[in-house]
Amino acid sequence: MNEGLLNLDVITDGKRMRELVGEELVNAFVIGINGNIFYSMNSEDIGRSAGSVPQIDAKLLTPSLTTPLVRQDEQQGRVFALTPLFGADGRNNIWLFVVGSLAVVLSTSLVILVAFNRIIFNPLQQILSGLRLVEAGDLTTQLTRATTRDELGDLARAFNHMALQLRQNMENLRKERDLVARIMETSPVGITLINREGSITFANARTEQLLGLTRDMITGLDVNALGWRISDYDGRPFPDEILPFRQLMQTEQPIYDVRCAIEPSDGQQVLLSINGAPLLDESGRVESVILTLEDITSRKRAEEALIQSRIFLDKIINTIPDPIFVKDRQHCWVLLNDALCTFKGYERQELLGKSDYAFFPEKEADIFWDKDEEVFTSGVGNINEESFTDANKVTHTIITTKTLYVNDKGEKHIVGIIRDVTEQRRLEEQLRQAAKMEAVGTLAGGVAHDFNNILTVILGHSDMALQRAEIDGNVTTDLQQIRMAGQRAAALTSQLLAFSRKQVVQPKVLNLNEVMVETEKMLRRLLGEDIDLVSVPDPGLAPVMADHGLIEQVIMNLAINARDAMPRGGKLTIETANVYLDEQYHQQHLDVEPGCYVLLAISDTGTGMDEATLLRVFEPFFTTKARGKGTGLGLAVVYGIVKQSGGHIWVYSEPGSGTTFKVYLPAFEQEVELLTTGHDADQPLRGGSETILVVEDDESVLDLASKILRNFGYTVLEAHDGHEALKMCREYDGPMHILVTDVVMPSMNGRKLARKIEALRSEMKVLYISGYTDNAIVHHGVLDAGTAFLQKPFTSESLARKVREVIDS
Repeated sequence: MNEGLLNLDVITDGKRMRELVGEELVNAFVIGINGNIFYSMNSEDIGRSAGSVPQIDAKLLTPSLTTPLVRQDEQQGRVFALTPLFGADGRNNIWLFVVGSLAVVLSTSLVILVAFNRIIFNPLQQILSGLRLVEAGDLTTQLTRATTRDELGDLARAFNHMALQLRQNMENLRKERDLVARIMETSPVGITLINREGSITFANARTEQLLGLTRDMITGLDVNALGWRISDYDGRPFPDEILPFRQLMQTEQPIYDVRCAIEPSDGQQVLLSINGAPLLDESGRVESVILTLEDITSRKRAEEALIQSRIFLDKIINTIPDPIFVKDRQHCWVLLNDALCTFKGYERQELLGKSDYAFFPEKEADIFWDKDEEVFTSGVGNINEESFTDANKVTHTIITTKTLYVNDKGEKHIVGIIRDVTEQRRLEEQLRQAAKMEAVGTLAGGVAHDFNNILTVILGHSDMALQRAEIDGNVTTDLQQIRMAGQRAAALTSQLLAFSRKQVVQPKVLNLNEVMVETEKMLRRLLGEDIDLVSVPDPGLAPVMADHGLIEQVIMNLAINARDAMPRGGKLTIETANVYLDEQYHQQHLDVEPGCYVLLAISDTGTGMDEATLLRVFEPFFTTKARGKGTGLGLAVVYGIVKQSGGHIWVYSEPGSGTTFKVYLPAFEQEVELLTTGHDADQPLRGGSETILVVEDDESVLDLASKILRNFGYTVLEAHDGHEALKMCREYDGPMHILVTDVVMPSMNGRKLARKIEALRSEMKVLYISGYTDNAIVHHGVLDAGTAFLQKPFTSESLARKVREVIDS
């Protein structure tokens, strides 16, 4: 069957087929490539699938060896002949069966192979070729098979989508790499990559600028062999163990802000801030490190300038004597000057971050908070006069000026300045009191002057009427009563004139010791036997210019006033001394001019006076005595006489501790040298480094004494009462050399305190200070004779000399 393509009529001719096959035909049929029978000798099989015909079995199919083809209507097919297993003559045709079966198998395989090649292999080959192109980097490949609607078409479409995604991803990756490259090149900080062997493998443009080298010179350079010197900011060698690369390789941990200075080839120092991190490979081993180099030369210079500016500002703020503070929106202190810390009595760290409620009574803190809040909400500053209690429970009068400050972040702060006007208010009260006394004196003087004229008429006419003999006896008695009342009124007007400083005086040079001796005899008769009168004159007393009679009146009035304060008896001490009132005394007593004075001090051991009484003690007609027991003009007259004599009077008293009146009269000018040439005036004034415990219940005196002693180099510890002083003695670790204590204090006087401290620190020496005179203190029974004592008011020199004298004794 080598005729090539057979015509269908050959197959339909059974005789011809038998000749071709050489066997008796059972059937002949043609199976197309699609597996359907498009011809069969049995017409019922045409169009059916070859597998659905029972007679067509792989075991029975005997294709011709040459497998001729037949074509009909452009369809190709294999010709098969179905022959019986045995011939007509009964011979065994097994070999024909075998050959036929093989032919059928081969034909079927060929058909399947052609179909597989066309349907599967060719598309797979196309996909494989596309994958090879993708592998080679060609991402533009697209498979035409993607148009078919079968599994291979789905695979082709998936391939095309994958290639498109890869193309897009590669484009995005390229853009990202370009962006990273641009970032690296335009970065304001230097970026350097160093492998684990220490060779620089990458450096950006900023690194070139910082190091003064080209990229070709940097790349491959050993980081340990750089041609510049690395140091700290002060020029000292930079420690090897914290060199950035070494530190990263040793710790395998990121480093932050390692600051150093380098000097490249141009010799210009560059200050760098270096950050770095290790880059690890897949095994977790450090493969290389990346370093960023930031030039902070300008920033460092600006930081140093800012620090210097801040130091300068701090010095300015801290030299201002007025307390200054800044509060944040939560009303907490964020900035304080030294004056505020001293004023409040706390360390700066104790105050920062705290509000007023942490340190002040709630009522005071409420007021401060409300005033602050007004500034925060309105934006308008305010000025307030407020009360303020410090750490020592001492209340001050302050004027606070508050303004709003808003920083560049929009955060609100209050800036406040405090002016302590406690002393100013006290001096104002002194001035008001002096003005009041002046006004009352002027009024009293005017009234007394006019009243004296009236009394002159009354007394004159009374005398003339009494001289008439014809007057009735009863009238004479009435006139005598009128005359006596007029004389008492005249004495009263004389006192008013003395108070108002309008009386006629006859000053002359006096020695107060002589006046005191002359008055003493009269005083002993007035005081009575239950009062012990002690006179302590200063033998070197300077003279004064004053009216002898008026000075006698001062002594008499003060002595009588002291007698009335000692109803059960006591001691009255009269002393004289030369004193010098300095500028500090002047600052506390505005009407006192610094200079040399003669002191006349009269002290009693009576009931004493409280603060309210002391404020009015010199007012005319003011008295604490029962009605009818006094006119209230005795001390007013003393005040007027002292003022008219150019002097000053000061009173020191506490309830239950007696009273001391101190009269200061200006020393006569020709004898001033007597006051300034004491026995120790020629000795040099020395300070020291010893530790002094100062105990004083008067805040202003405590502050004054402490400042004086600190100015002379001493270490000063301050206490406001005996209990606080004892606590300091127990807790203070260092030595304490001397106790300087007030004598009269609430709850524990100076003598009791000294005895208790002696049990704790037997080596401490003691200096007592008091507004009373030393003789009054001794006779009051508080101190023993010979005890170290300094009288108030003291000067800086007198305190320093006395402290040094006690320490050295």
